[in-house]
Amino acid sequence: MQYSQLIWAIVFGALFFGEYPDYVAIIGLVIVLAAGLANVLTEKLKIVWKPRLFFFRTGL
Repeated sequence: MQYSQLIWAIVFGALFFGEYPDYVAIIGLVIVLAAGLANVLTEKLKIVWKPRLFFFRTGL
């Protein structure tokens, strides 16, 4: 999951549908972001970004 999807979902929901997250959704968002951040900070192996070979093989 990409964490930017959470931000875009809130922005598009507010702009197009007039829906804003309630306090339960905000608490859930904070928990998800905190867990992801804790996972990255406590990871013992260094994160190595690899290119997506699928796009290079298919020419997309």
